[in-house]
Amino acid sequence: MAEQHKTNIYFLLDAARVLGDLDTAQKLQPDFLCLFQEKDGLDSVAPYLFSWMPGSAFAEWLFAKGWGNSWGLFVKTNVTPGELKNHFQKFIVVESGSGSQSYSRFYDPRVIKVLLPGYTAQKLIEFFGPVEKFIVEGNSQAEAMEFSQQNGVLKKKNVDVSYQIMNFPGVTGE
Repeated sequence: MAEQHKTNIYFLLDAARVLGDLDTAQKLQPDFLCLFQEKDGLDSVAPYLFSWMPGSAFAEWLFAKGWGNSWGLFVKTNVTPGELKNHFQKFIVVESGSGSQSYSRFYDPRVIKVLLPGYTAQKLIEFFGPVEKFIVEGNSQAEAMEFSQQNGVLKKKNVDVSYQIMNFPGVTGE
C-alpha cells in the first residue's frame, strides 16, 4: 500500500521586513527554523520557516500586522521543516556572472513574483523541488497569488485569502 504523505504548510517569514517583531513571531509560534547558518550573525534579517496553524494566535497576528506588508510567503509541501530548510538553503546565496556572491531574497513576495516567471523550465523544477505551491500576497488584502509548476511550466492563479490561506483545503493531520 502506498504511503500517504501529510501536507504541511509553512510561512517563510522575512525578519528584515517585520521591523522588530521577530521576537513576537517566535513567542506566538515557537516551532520555527532559521534558514541562514548560525555563524552568519544575521539573525535579525534572516528568513525563518514557521509551522502554520490556521486560526492560531500566530496566524491572527500575521494577518493583522503583516499581510500586505511583504513579510513573507506560504509554502505548501509534504516534507518536514528540516527537509524544506535544506532545500531552500541551496538558493540563499547566488553567484553573479562575474563570480561575486550575494544573498537571494526569494522569500520576499515582491521578489518571487518577478523571479518565477523568468525561470527556465529546469530552474522551475529545481527551485520548486518538494514545494507544491507558493502563496503570496495578491493585489488586495482579500487576494493571494498561488504559484505552482508542472513539468517546468509555471502556473499562476489568484485565490481568495480567507479560503486558501485561512483554511488550506487538503491539509491533513491538523
